[in-house]
Order: sequence, then C-alpha cells, then structure tokens
Amino acid sequence: MSINRRGFLKILGIVSGSLVVRPVESRAKTLSPRFTNEVAVLYDASKCVGCKSCQNACKRIHDLPPEIGPSRLYDAPEDLSEKTWNLIALVKEGDKHPFFFKRCFHCTEASCVNVCPTGAAHHTENGAVIIDQLWCIGCGYCAQACPFGVPHLGEGKDKATARKCNLNYQRLKKGEIPACVENCTTGALSFGARQSQIAKASERLAELKSQGYADANIYGDFELGGMHHMSILLHKPGVYKLPENPKAATQILAKSWLGGLASAGVITVLMIPFWITHRKNKQRPHDNGDNGKGVDRHA
Repeated sequence: MSINRRGFLKILGIVSGSLVVRPVESRAKTLSPRFTNEVAVLYDASKCVGCKSCQNACKRIHDLPPEIGPSRLYDAPEDLSEKTWNLIALVKEGDKHPFFFKRCFHCTEASCVNVCPTGAAHHTENGAVIIDQLWCIGCGYCAQACPFGVPHLGEGKDKATARKCNLNYQRLKKGEIPACVENCTTGALSFGARQSQIAKASERLAELKSQGYADANIYGDFELGGMHHMSILLHKPGVYKLPENPKAATQILAKSWLGGLASAGVITVLMIPFWITHRKNKQRPHDNGDNGKGVDRHA
C-alpha cells in the first residue's frame, strides 16, 4: 500500500500528538522578544455599524466562496468556518444587540500552536499565528483546542488541512495593512505597532467610560499572553460570547486506542516528525502564511 508524505505525517502526527505533552512556555504579560516586528489589529465595537465591508474584503482577497445559512441573509454565515475567516456578528443578548468582529485573535499563548504536532501552526515574527498548509496534516487538534472555535477543517479537496485568518501576512510583508482594516468604512478597525494600539485603546476606553459606558473594556491586551487582534468592547466579554479568562491548551489527551503503542520503537519513530519540523522551521523564512498552498497569490 503506497502512502504519500502528508499521509505518513498524519499518522505519525496523530500518534505523537496523543502521547507527547507539549508544555506552554512561561511568559510575562509583556510579549516575547521573539516578535521582532510586533503588530496588532484593534477593533472598536463602539464605531462598528455592521456594514460587513471587512468581511467581504477578506472573502475577495482569499477567493473564499459565500455561505448562505438557514437564517436570514444578514446573519449568514452564522459563524466562522473553513470558508469564512472573519465576520461581523450581531450579538443578541437580552436588551443588548451589539456588533462584534469575530476572527482569529492571534494569541501569544496560542492553543493551536501548542497542540500542533507538526509545527504547521506557528507564530510569525510580527506575532501573527498562521497555519502552513504544506505541513498541516488535518489532525484537527487546533480546532479542538482553540477556546474561541476559530480553526476549521476544510471540506472536499481541502479536507486534509485546517483554515483560519492569517492576518494577511503576505500583505504585511509588503508593507501593506490587512484588507479588512483597509476596507473598514467607519474607522472601527485600525492597524499598527501593538504598543501604539494598546495606547490608542486605553485612550478610547477612557472616553467611553466618561460617556457612561461603565462596562466598556479592552479584550486582548493581557488575555493569553496578549493578542494581536484586540477589541474595545462596550459590554462585558460574556455578552459577546467570549470567555472572561480564556486558558491555553497545554496538551492533547492520549487516545485510549493508542495507549498500547508507547513502546521504545514507536517513540523512536515518533521523533521523525519533530526532527522534520525542526529542519523545516530552520529553513522556513515565514513566507507560507496564506493558508493556501504556500504562496498567497491574492494578497
């Protein structure tokens, strides 16, 4: 029986992910110095009118097809998927109906990175979290581990890999801003160096507090080690279906049917994908952040 590289890595990745605990590094609230060009997107819910220009821009630049859900047209799609990497959602919670821009938060303590057995999910030098499609084996661990339900496995010919927002990494490398930010019509989205975005968010938060928004807050300045997509929220995170204190996944529980495979021979074989990943990481110039086939032809 023949098997290609992805199939081989998938088998080994699933086994290794089930048996190996990958601890999360201990980091301070300030972000790791490994991010040499740290940037962030800031979303201000108080300025969002729900026009969906950001959502449509993402669809265009990545050639993502439209999705029609079972509900009314404005609410389609209802959530993120392998075909929708960001969306404007009208959150309905009691008498509060705020808009919310949902996408990958590009966390420093990123669960998807922690649990990925091949290193396909990784950080770039500016803090973005991307999934290298050449190394993704479709194990689904990232989708299961993310506390926000962001990564999704593709369907059809793309079923073998996980998909999500990549912060338009190819555009960032060319000195351009993310398409969602560029197409925002109200100034609800802004982009820049992370520290300047934090300062901007703090100033805006003080304004909102003075206007009577007692529950206004910044989400993402400290959560999960700091995020590279932060939000100024008018209400508490729970109103937006966000966890108040999200936790990063630190391991993948062993599958019961794999328990008997932890022999010396198997452990030796399991080192292969980690060795390959090490070599790949040494050689990779972080230019495969398009969530496509290694090169973003549309960014």
